[in-house]
Amino acid sequence: MGLKGFYPWLRKKRDYHPTLRHPMHHHLPDGATIRVDVLSFFNNIRGIYTRHADNKTRAHAILFEHLKKYGNPSRMVFYVDGAPALEKKETHHERNEKRVKALKTAKVAVETLSNRVSQGKPPTKQMFKNVEKSLRGGFKWSLRDREDFINFLQGQQLDARLCRTEADIDIAAECQPKDVVLSQDSDFFAYDSVTTFWRPVGKRYEVKVLEYNMEAVLAQIKLSTTKLTALACVSSNDQNKNIPSMGIATNYSIIKDLPDADVPSLVKEYLESPRVVCSYQEGIDFTASILVFTTMTQEIAVPAGVSSVSLPSSQPATPLTTSPASSLSYELLCQQYKSVKDQHARAKEQKSQGNLGIKSDAKPNRQGKHKEFRRHRVIDRPAHQPGVSRQVHRPRHSYKTRPEPQQHEQPSICKQYQRKPYTAEHEARYRQSIAEAKGKKAKKKQQREAQRLKKEKELAKKPPLKIDEMDKMHLINAMVWEHPLVSLPVGTVSANSKRAAAAATTNASQLLSSEQQQQHQQQEVFACILEVVGQARMTKRHAQEFLGAFIETVFERGLTEDDRTILSFLCPAVESKIRVMPQPNQGSQATSSSPAGTPTGTPAEDEDEGDAEILLAHIYSRKIKSKTVAERQVGQLLARATSLDITLPPVPQRTVSYPTTGLLESTTTQLYRSIKMMYRNGSVALEKKINSQADGQPGTVLPKIDSKLPAIENYLLLNKASGGSRRIAPLSPLAARYVGFSERNLLPLFWHWPTLKDKIRRMMVEDRYFQDPAIVPSQADAMEWLARTTPGRLVTTFLTDVGLPPDKHDKGYRKVTRVMDMDGKEGLREHLGCLRAETFDPKEWHSKGYVLKGSIRTNGHLLQLLAFKLKELQSVRYRRVPEDRLPNPLVTTIGGTNRYLTEARNVLSTTADVESLLAADPSQVAVLSLDLGTSCIVGATVSLPLGQTPATLKRPLGKEGDQKKKKKKKKKKKKTRRAKRKPGDRKRQRKRQKARKLTKQPQTTRYFDLVVKRNAVSRPTDSFSNWLEDRKVNTTGASTGRTIQDLESALPPLKGEGASFCEYVAARRGFEGDMNDFYNNTNYWKHQWDANVCRKEEFCKVAEGLLNMIGGSVGRSRMPHQLVVIAIGLAKFTAVNGPPSLDGTFQTFFVNLARSLGYLVIGINEYYSSKRCPDCHDFVCATSEWRTLYCKTCKRFRQRDVMASENMNNAIKDHLIHQQRPLYLQPRRQDGSYPWMDVTAGGGSGDGGGEAGGPSAEAMDSSGNGAGGSGGGRAATARRRRAASIVSVEAPNTDVNPTANAPNSSSSHTKKKAKM
Repeated sequence: MGLKGFYPWLRKKRDYHPTLRHPMHHHLPDGATIRVDVLSFFNNIRGIYTRHADNKTRAHAILFEHLKKYGNPSRMVFYVDGAPALEKKETHHERNEKRVKALKTAKVAVETLSNRVSQGKPPTKQMFKNVEKSLRGGFKWSLRDREDFINFLQGQQLDARLCRTEADIDIAAECQPKDVVLSQDSDFFAYDSVTTFWRPVGKRYEVKVLEYNMEAVLAQIKLSTTKLTALACVSSNDQNKNIPSMGIATNYSIIKDLPDADVPSLVKEYLESPRVVCSYQEGIDFTASILVFTTMTQEIAVPAGVSSVSLPSSQPATPLTTSPASSLSYELLCQQYKSVKDQHARAKEQKSQGNLGIKSDAKPNRQGKHKEFRRHRVIDRPAHQPGVSRQVHRPRHSYKTRPEPQQHEQPSICKQYQRKPYTAEHEARYRQSIAEAKGKKAKKKQQREAQRLKKEKELAKKPPLKIDEMDKMHLINAMVWEHPLVSLPVGTVSANSKRAAAAATTNASQLLSSEQQQQHQQQEVFACILEVVGQARMTKRHAQEFLGAFIETVFERGLTEDDRTILSFLCPAVESKIRVMPQPNQGSQATSSSPAGTPTGTPAEDEDEGDAEILLAHIYSRKIKSKTVAERQVGQLLARATSLDITLPPVPQRTVSYPTTGLLESTTTQLYRSIKMMYRNGSVALEKKINSQADGQPGTVLPKIDSKLPAIENYLLLNKASGGSRRIAPLSPLAARYVGFSERNLLPLFWHWPTLKDKIRRMMVEDRYFQDPAIVPSQADAMEWLARTTPGRLVTTFLTDVGLPPDKHDKGYRKVTRVMDMDGKEGLREHLGCLRAETFDPKEWHSKGYVLKGSIRTNGHLLQLLAFKLKELQSVRYRRVPEDRLPNPLVTTIGGTNRYLTEARNVLSTTADVESLLAADPSQVAVLSLDLGTSCIVGATVSLPLGQTPATLKRPLGKEGDQKKKKKKKKKKKKTRRAKRKPGDRKRQRKRQKARKLTKQPQTTRYFDLVVKRNAVSRPTDSFSNWLEDRKVNTTGASTGRTIQDLESALPPLKGEGASFCEYVAARRGFEGDMNDFYNNTNYWKHQWDANVCRKEEFCKVAEGLLNMIGGSVGRSRMPHQLVVIAIGLAKFTAVNGPPSLDGTFQTFFVNLARSLGYLVIGINEYYSSKRCPDCHDFVCATSEWRTLYCKTCKRFRQRDVMASENMNNAIKDHLIHQQRPLYLQPRRQDGSYPWMDVTAGGGSGDGGGEAGGPSAEAMDSSGNGAGGSGGGRAATARRRRAASIVSVEAPNTDVNPTANAPNSSSSHTKKKAKM
């Protein structure tokens, strides 16, 4: 047992994270011994000795085989508990009571099973489970078995001891400084002799331990050894209980402030503390714990029947009280259960022998392996294929119709939410957010106007080129200005280059030579891409290592003015974004810590990428000039690094050295952006973090950003103040990342390979670039030829066949992607001329498909093509079109689908807005509201108009406006005898008749809800993570002979107190080859690719279930009669513990999908949505289950996410009908007025992100107007919660107004786990 709650408190409250180790691969120091507490593996012991109750020798051997996995048995000492200790009499009594209770249950279960078998009836599987579960609870490792196990180990010439009492005492007394204690008992933290502690974790047969270093633990919790022992004494342990309501966290807060003394004095001062309040002070006694933890002695208390442990004459044994139900015997029940199983086995054998003569001629329905098999596949079976039997599954994410009780009893644990007063401070923050929103809007307007004037001046000085005068580069830049660029994933480099080589062959007379040429071309293309990506990635990593070592060294030795100059050109300065909150009596003007007249958070000018480009080129080729300013700055950096003894890594041996201009262009951008993101954005984030942690502590001097210092220095100072929570320099992972190449970059790279160079020359001859075919083109001639040829020709010739004329069997990107010539019909000039005509109207734009730009992105294995998306226009997205021609971005996708969500009150502010968007009666509009979260990825509620169902919305309209019914072809059937009814046919027929009656009731508004938990969509990601961890354990490096898991565990920390960037890089360079081989092999990226594909398929399943609720589908656009508004909550979340949150990823996916299908998608403020009942509008109560709430007025349970989505649905309904938010979902002052209504009346701008000109998300979180102290309707960070099952309920509502009587939500009595 140990100290109750010590491990969670140490991990969560004190932020100490132990090191995960694999003992078999861990090297112990010389002279170290592993001291094993055998009984701490009680779960393994119980399972082994239960399965091998008849063969104890076999059980001893299996247990020994498991224990020796944790180290060399010759360096281990095994300790087994002896007689029970008197100090633990209460613990022994509790365990004995549980054991007796389990044996009683086992006895009843055995008798039930025996009667079932005796009567000749087939027993159920649950009967066997009940017996085995009860027997596991009644297991006890007898003292005789312990002695036999000790004798078995001693027979193996091992050091094994049967302790006098508890093994903890002997281990702590004999432990040396280098020794390691292997146990799950947290009591060892109370002994000052234990320095290293291993805690086994993982599944039953996994061999993993968490290593706790006592010095690191004491440094993290900031306690001395005696104080930690005193904390263990007064907390709940095996010897005594803690004082009620005084857990380990409270006790720690008291003991840490006490002066250092011995343990008894600390315990005495603890009891005298005014914070320790107990009604029975006389009954508090920690003497037993103090005696055990300080003197390491215990008194023996031997129950009846135990006499095998020798006792000294000086200390008599005190007997323990035995339970009155001691007549129950675990061994006797095991024998009875075995006899019942044997009897059942004989009965089954007799029955099977009697059925041997009866054979069926029917062929078994074998399940074949699907052609589209994936490693991380989803559960739903893919589409049916001929020759493979189809297995039918219920849809995973679909709405259900289930009845539910109207009222429930109030739970025993129920905390009522209450309204918090809307104070003057909240009013000031609210007004401040409104003022900031207005200021931001005015600032953006001024910036747009300044950019327009600047552009007009530039055009006046230098008029733009005409389309007829543009060359290839200008035409591509013009296309970038007009259309967005997208990345098209087309598969692997190997497969695409093979298809490209086959498509480029035109000479059929030389078939053999053509095949050989195709093979050579494909091999050289793949080898070239793989090599250049590896060299670019390695050069970037070497540059990061060099910069990290330089920054760490100069910061440790003290910065000089020359150092600050170097850091300034590496990354420009940054301004502070911390605003000074106004007092309640002050105005609502927001101030900032930035200097007056300086724009907050934006530097005067962004430095170019020249410094990074020159540094990367020098690292790659060791060549540098000193002509330009950037070259002289890089030379100054290298000279300063040489004076600090910082050297560049040696240049690796290369088969081919490529020109740096084409090789490092994309890598230069990546390096510059990573530096800028880490130091500039990181400084702002650290400043906000430090200030948010110091809220409520007046007088605290906090570090802030100094605009006069370089951004790197600001970042390092703030990182040090925050405890080193971030690394000091960017460092790319060893796994391959995507690198971009244009055609101008690819041609010099391909020119170094003979087959590719000959192919380029033949292409130039075919184009008749030279009049004389005998002229051999050079690389400069090839670059000039490339500037005149069609964009994307080099890519379609060597890398992929996507863009060539499609085949009739092509699908996806291959069918809609093409190459566009510069001249001719439907060329780039004609296309741009159409877009830039004075009479061009974006509302009439209907072009579709993709046009290749001529650039690629690849990681050496996978290939992505950069293409222009013709359906979308940048002029509409950035509002470069006159207002009278600009289409509404909410009802069209010409401006793109990935824009931000607009809040409902900015979209539906007047009745004219509703009519222009929907052109229908608001009461006839269906509303789908989504509440996104962490444990439940989405909770959805849909309200359908009167008389509508998802089935009726799905059917199209006829000529007269009525919905068509699908006509089924009537097939002539042969007259046969009527089939005999099955037992459940009549019951199912009555259900169908009842369902038909419900669908014929058009008087009520119908509601459906759907909840999808995170585990339903995270399986591909979790499966890949588990596979990767197992792969690390089972993969051994070729050069080191150690596993990848062991290599990564041996790396020093990269962030935190005492972290060193130089030490980390030096340690990783020792086995970088093994790590590169592991993360860049084919097996790794194939699994990663499959995981990403399957996660997208899971998202499609969820989206299909959501769209089915409104009669839609993933593969069908919205029909004209489907009047639907989709509202998504605007709250943001961050998963602090556990796996990363998927709500943001799914929101991006679903918003883009829904908008591309033609649905109106808007945002909605989630204020009060999780605190108020949608029916009675009162505050709900929190229950013991985190995601289940209870309404005392309605006497009903509510699922948290469903209730939130219902409230958001009511808010959208009121916006459609009344153009305002319901009053019960608005904050209210003490005088009964509503601040959001005041802003509406005053004509608020509404750019703050709140309701009716309301506050921003940050102001909503800090205003504290929620119930139960939870701010703006939902906390900013998500904790571990119980995920609700996939539930959906349909319930009628007699009132049309959704805010008066909202529909019944899913209850805890109707929650049924969906069959996955």
